Amino acid sequence: MNRGAKIAITALACFVGLWIVAEIGGRALSPWAKREMISALEKKFKSKAEVQDLQVRLFPWFSAEATGLVFRHHGRTDVPPLIQIKRLSARSNPVSALLRRVSEVKLEGLEIRVARKKEEGQAEGQIGQTDEPKAENKKDSGGGFLVERIVADGTHLEILPKNPEKDPMVFDLKELTLFDAGPKSPMTYVATLTNPKPPGEIDTKGTFGPWNGDDPGQTPLDGDYVFTDADLSHFKGIAGILSSEGSFDGVLERIAVEGWTDTPDFSVSSSKQPVHLKTEFSAIVDGTSGDTYLQPVIARFEESEVYAEGKVAQEEGLKGKSVILDVRVDKGRVEDMLKLAVPAKDAVLEGPIQYTAKFRLPPGDQEVPARLELLGKFGMEDAEFTKSKVRKKLGELSNKAQGEPEAPTTPVESDLAGRFQLGSGVLSLMDLKFQIPGADVTMGGDYGLLTKELDFRGRIEMDAKISEATTGKKSFFLKLVDPFFKNKRKGYGSSIPIKVTGSVDDPQVGLALSGEPKS
Repeated sequence: MNRGAKIAITALACFVGLWIVAEIGGRALSPWAKREMISALEKKFKSKAEVQDLQVRLFPWFSAEATGLVFRHHGRTDVPPLIQIKRLSARSNPVSALLRRVSEVKLEGLEIRVARKKEEGQAEGQIGQTDEPKAENKKDSGGGFLVERIVADGTHLEILPKNPEKDPMVFDLKELTLFDAGPKSPMTYVATLTNPKPPGEIDTKGTFGPWNGDDPGQTPLDGDYVFTDADLSHFKGIAGILSSEGSFDGVLERIAVEGWTDTPDFSVSSSKQPVHLKTEFSAIVDGTSGDTYLQPVIARFEESEVYAEGKVAQEEGLKGKSVILDVRVDKGRVEDMLKLAVPAKDAVLEGPIQYTAKFRLPPGDQEVPARLELLGKFGMEDAEFTKSKVRKKLGELSNKAQGEPEAPTTPVESDLAGRFQLGSGVLSLMDLKFQIPGADVTMGGDYGLLTKELDFRGRIEMDAKISEATTGKKSFFLKLVDPFFKNKRKGYGSSIPIKVTGSVDDPQVGLALSGEPKS
């Protein structure tokens, strides 16, 4: 046997011997390492820790693999475990290990459930059994190592509300990588979240930690996010592709969010007329209640601006979240509002509008227009009807109401005000007051957003008598009925009951011999 072969065999024998020693050493170290790992985790996370199995290898890398990790915060059994991990694998080269650095940790099946903090002074056994690790006057044994990289794709995070009847805040992280995870400093992260409604993926990056072992819900969190190509047609009754960007900061239990959304083709099924909708918003995501508080949201489309404050919250007896808002419009155009509500391409009415409303959208499978509830009041000054036929009719009505039926017809402006209520897809108008020169119209009734049907009743209060609103023989004979339609409130002129029925595309106006306007 030549010298080279002897050297090769010797090197191989040394390698095998080293590997055997490392394997034996690793197996011998595993029970000790398991005990030390449990002790360190219990101190770090202030939890009762369980590790099903742990195997340590010393060659060629320092590595460890653990399965079945369960962390119960302060040993609590009345709430789900704080952390569950199906498999943990860690590795580090010898140099990094000597410097107390772990090169990489991979977590599979990571589930985190942050529960409300147990009330101070609450006796053990009141809300569940506990087996909290005893406090020791030692430094945090989890604090000696820095993990350079943690990969935890598929992480599931829940923040449990104080009220167990409410739904938790849920975050599903399709991809999650954390960097430089140390004991007393925040770590940076890059993540992709799966957003359920509307479906899509949110890319985010920022800082997380340091971990608050006493109260995990108070662990700091901040970052920026980007959300693109979100299809709003997932919500029945609306459509559009939404994009959003923003930033957030706070702690796990209470996160402040600021951002904007842009939907170039937003539409409602009742009109199917797209508008370019942009919003700016500030919100508080409250993990203690599971609710999101909007303060405020400013929405802009066409030439209108809508201001809203409120919350997205779970209501008693309902599964899912309701949107509950106080809405105010100071700078609005009625033609913009109609564009969202009715299918006509040309608005029948133009002009500035102001309104306030209570807005509620409960959860459900019906289309948004069928679920939406509104209650409010509005006012318009100098509104103009756009269709020439309508303008002509109003001009003629104004002339007749002033007792000048043969005067030239000129366009008239109108003032409108009233209250409205929307529910089950039906818009009800109450105390609708409509003024033109010579006449006041009071009306109320219903308009079906889905059926497009009209059913209104009201009165026209004219300055002129009925007989003065026409000429010739008709005027002569109408003098006989003037007393029956005398405006008793004013003491002069006429009060005529009217009705508007039919559809929004073909309204029918006539005398209403019975029925009063809604009030």
